[in-house]
Amino acid sequence: MVGVLETKLRKVSGAPTVHYLFLFAEFEQWLVKFLNNGKSTNLTMQSEETLQSSYSETTPKTTTKSKSKNGRKSASVKDLHFPAELLTHEFGYVFSSWLAARVEMRKPCTTRAAQMQLKKLAPFGEAHATELVERSIANGWQGIVFEGDKQRARATVAQPQRPQGGAI
Repeated sequence: MVGVLETKLRKVSGAPTVHYLFLFAEFEQWLVKFLNNGKSTNLTMQSEETLQSSYSETTPKTTTKSKSKNGRKSASVKDLHFPAELLTHEFGYVFSSWLAARVEMRKPCTTRAAQMQLKKLAPFGEAHATELVERSIANGWQGIVFEGDKQRARATVAQPQRPQGGAI
């Protein structure tokens, strides 16, 4: 059954998405060959008119969905302003993957909400923030920053060292 399905990689809301097109005519030819090899005697094919009447609509070649259910535009990485601590290619890729995962969950993130997430992630630094976002994607979570992580962020932020006991 080779050649009955066409795939194309296209961008939808900034994320790569695979689109499938079922090639009915090729499938029909393959089916006729397959059934004739089995020596079927009462094989009849429907006319083109009958086949066309069984379909109510065709799928458009491109998908353009830029707004969520409530009419607000979904966030895109190109619309965001990354804090200096998170301004790396790796983090940008991971964060865009998180935005795409949110769209797949049908919980798209607005630009404002994404900007607020970036602000919350900045104190963690690039390496730990990347881990947090990857963990969120892997577990299918909507959010990123959690209470236990906030305590770790406070510990990692550079604070002036105080002398430990003893005389000076």
